[in-house]
Amino acid sequence: MKEEKLSYQDLKNEFDKLKTQLEQSRENVTKFSFIIRNSKDAICILKNGTYDFVNHAYLDLFGYDSPEELKGTSVLLQLAAPERDKIEPYVLGMQQDSLSAQFETTGLRKNGEVFGMAMLIEECKLSDNLCTVITIHDSSELRKIQQNLKESDEKFTVAFYKSSIAKAITSFPEGAILDINEKFEELSGYSLSEIKNKSSFEINIWVNPSDREIFAGQLSNNMPVKNLEFQFRKKNGEIITCLLSSEIIKIKGEKHIISNIIDITDRKNAEKELKDNQLRWQFSVDGSGLGLWDWNAQTNQVFFSRQWKRMLGYEDSEIEPVLEEWDKRVHPDDKESVYADLKKHIDGLTPIYQNEHRVLCKNGEYKWILDRGKVISRAEDGQPLRIIGTHTDIDEQKRMQEAFIENTAKFRLLFEQSPLGIYIATRDGQITDGNQQLLELLGSPGLEATKQINVLKFPVLIENGYAAVFKSVSKPEGDSTLN
Repeated sequence: MKEEKLSYQDLKNEFDKLKTQLEQSRENVTKFSFIIRNSKDAICILKNGTYDFVNHAYLDLFGYDSPEELKGTSVLLQLAAPERDKIEPYVLGMQQDSLSAQFETTGLRKNGEVFGMAMLIEECKLSDNLCTVITIHDSSELRKIQQNLKESDEKFTVAFYKSSIAKAITSFPEGAILDINEKFEELSGYSLSEIKNKSSFEINIWVNPSDREIFAGQLSNNMPVKNLEFQFRKKNGEIITCLLSSEIIKIKGEKHIISNIIDITDRKNAEKELKDNQLRWQFSVDGSGLGLWDWNAQTNQVFFSRQWKRMLGYEDSEIEPVLEEWDKRVHPDDKESVYADLKKHIDGLTPIYQNEHRVLCKNGEYKWILDRGKVISRAEDGQPLRIIGTHTDIDEQKRMQEAFIENTAKFRLLFEQSPLGIYIATRDGQITDGNQQLLELLGSPGLEATKQINVLKFPVLIENGYAAVFKSVSKPEGDSTLN
């Protein structure tokens, strides 16, 4: 066979072609080298299981300053001891059936610190030499995130299923019930199997449709529902009062509604009973004519009842709930005795506080008040926390007393200065009092001796007809007077 000779031009073309391929190869090597050296992932190249090359990211990840520290050592030294045996065959190229392998393993830094990492091991040829290229990614943060997610899921599971509050998860926006906890079953009377994939509307728990509209409207506008009070119909038809709080959450990327339901029926009944008792108590207090005050001795805030204010001529809105409203109206001449009596009670010297004093009314006049109160709670140091008391209007009584005292004084003056003998006796005729003129008429040595006289038995009085007159005017009850 005749050998074909290549022309000069053919040889030149072949040479240029090889030259181009070589340049491309060098360019690729340069690019490859640039990528490896500047990669954020840690990359090393092994020959016969020992380091031949490491990039900067690899040094940073494992805490080394220079590639020379690793040159010629085994990559297995950068693995935690328990992980080495399973990875060694891949590092040494002993797994002939696999050119690459991936591992989630534990790395060992120069300072002895361990951390989670993802390792990709690949076999390849570089310059016709069989090498192992290992790419490592620090997965510590990922593992932390995964662990946190796991813990979060566990916490959610405990919080949901073991909660003392009734909870339900429903789809959004359909509202199909997907899961409930034991407390919800106890509250509603339904088991999950009875209501799963049904809506709250279908199982008819809403007594008032308007409540459901509020609930659905707020969630549709991406607004959480907080403490919506509504009437809840149980499986047995019983209606209870509940508080509903709901918000939209994502589970596996899908929107769901998680709801908390708290039965407040007992609380509402207690509140109603308390309100009824307060109304009865208020009616009783107002009906008695007493003005009630309730003093917080720590803050000097005071509740004054409507009757307390009316007693002084004020409307309910005209008196502020502070101690000063009372203090500034107490008559200046009475204030010292008021606070003295109050202090005696606070100090435990008297069982109750009681004082009669004058209080300024809206019309500018002073009114006599009987003020009574008692400490009902004290702090640990004995200081009063709360004192409750009443005002009683004794103005008319006081004026009558003053008038009586004045009239008594006038009577006594007339009694003592009368030119006639005057005595006061019981209906049985026993003298209890007599003026000086009487003593002189009877020749009595003194009032005490005169008190021994019975007008029905005294001879002189009998002879002069006084006894008969006494009997005729004596009333069945009360004292009688004769002169």
